Amino acid sequence: MIFIAKAIAILCVGVLVTYVLFQMITGVSNSMKQIAAQKKRKVGARQDNALKSLFNYLDRNPKSKEAFYIKTSLALLVAITGQILLGRVVFSILFFIAVFIMVTKYFSNRSKKQLEKFEDQLIEGIGMITNSVKAGLSILQAIEDMVKNTKPPLSAEFGEALRQIKLGTPANQALNELPKRVPSSDLRIVIMSINIARDTGGNIGEMLTRLAAVMRERKKIQGKIDALTSQGKSSGYIMAVVPFLLLGVLYFLEPEMMGLLFTTLIGNILLALAIGMIALGMFVINKIVAIDI
Repeated sequence: MIFIAKAIAILCVGVLVTYVLFQMITGVSNSMKQIAAQKKRKVGARQDNALKSLFNYLDRNPKSKEAFYIKTSLALLVAITGQILLGRVVFSILFFIAVFIMVTKYFSNRSKKQLEKFEDQLIEGIGMITNSVKAGLSILQAIEDMVKNTKPPLSAEFGEALRQIKLGTPANQALNELPKRVPSSDLRIVIMSINIARDTGGNIGEMLTRLAAVMRERKKIQGKIDALTSQGKSSGYIMAVVPFLLLGVLYFLEPEMMGLLFTTLIGNILLALAIGMIALGMFVINKIVAIDI
């Protein structure tokens, strides 16, 4: 029981340290970016103030080099703490892998939710642009009107594109920067269609109307797929949790016998092998149920 208490304490310390570091990094990043913004701009404030912090940068770029360094540092800190308290290299390695995967999963989920929110807003934004174009506005005027009547993250990204255009960047180049900041296939198709229509003089309103209809249907199909695969995802999580629950029950019933898993080298290796197989099973299940259209 003492060993389990130490392990729980290590995880709690890791979570606390992670939270404190993120708050410190966010505060420092906000301060530095505010100073830089004051030097670069004389008047006005950018509409994407919420995206200035490093925390939000990691949300949008969970696979970037900076995100990798931060995740590695946090995992290494927890692993060192585990080594000091437990004195077991095997468990230190497991703590390192567990923290790295947990932080990666956390930011990946946040990035996915942010992207889903953006794409939901994009469908509504396309409808606003279409109505404005049909009313006689130019495409840039329609985008500006859409930015005024929508909320972040959609308004922040398109507002940044409009700001670049006002500073002298060609419209096509400013719009092409949007898919680089937001990895959305729908956004890439929309920007490509707008640029082609602007260059060739096509009917932008009709083109965007059809795109919005296709995006809505695609969203409905993806929702049905998520509903059908939710049972498989739940089964995978249950299969991953049950072995640890059984381990806790058996350790409570036979602490001397199960304690060998934590106190002997062979037990440590077997425990690490079991955790690795559970992780591999979770990975395979997630790949099977992850269906994208």
